[in-house]
Amino acid sequence: MTNVIAQSLRSDGDSVLVISADNYLLPTSRNAAFDGLRAKVFLAIHADGSVRPCSTGPSLGYQSDSSLLAMHTVGLGLAYALGYNYSDFNRDNFTANEARYYMFKQVEADRLAGLLEVGELTCPASEKQLITSSKLIGLNIARAVNFIVQTPE
Repeated sequence: MTNVIAQSLRSDGDSVLVISADNYLLPTSRNAAFDGLRAKVFLAIHADGSVRPCSTGPSLGYQSDSSLLAMHTVGLGLAYALGYNYSDFNRDNFTANEARYYMFKQVEADRLAGLLEVGELTCPASEKQLITSSKLIGLNIARAVNFIVQTPE
């Protein structure tokens, strides 16, 4: 899915960096006021798990309300790809740490700092749907991100 997003955005002329948040190390230099990553858009994509399988759904997390509309644009792309209504999503920032996702402190993003939980991997039906729809999900999310980047501030 992330490869589809990256390839689609690159074909539109956007610069894209795909990183594993678990392997990203904040630079140790202390010479600048902010020494992390800078971007127009930062979108973390996760697949959720649950101790009660099939009890959660997709959700949208964002660092601040300034990312709310952009994140809902991304969510709309996911909803269309999966055939969901917004009522199928968990409420925004529904988990305790979603709005305080640790990578938000390591990235300054002009347009969007968001966390997209695409679905639940501990639910066999959700996992199968994510796998079979991964290309469409990727293309829809890329369209949403492109719209966010291209829209004048």
